[in-house]
Amino acid sequence: MLLSFFFGCLVATSSPANLTELPSIERVSISNDLQRDTYAVIGRTKKQFGTNYTINLRVTGSCFMGTCSVYKVEYASDYGYQRASYQAVFAQAGTYTVYVNGETYYFEF
Repeated sequence: MLLSFFFGCLVATSSPANLTELPSIERVSISNDLQRDTYAVIGRTKKQFGTNYTINLRVTGSCFMGTCSVYKVEYASDYGYQRASYQAVFAQAGTYTVYVNGETYYFEF
């Protein structure tokens, strides 16, 4: 069994012969602080032509009765997590954009 770090948390992993594919999920809770949770989320570009990219995001938000609110978005960089500006996408409930290094990434929360 190996130990590794995933978003700042110690995670145990097994040998390659015992690995199984994890189910696809949009967000994974990594903390719980005063009704606000921090989630690991993947942001993706939506370019019609050219190369699309992904970025690791850490989203702090909360959900109540099917309505979710985002309070803070951070992106993984070479220097740790950095705060990023974000905004909700008009007429697409639960979809947000985040701007990092000249690229626009989309994520759902």
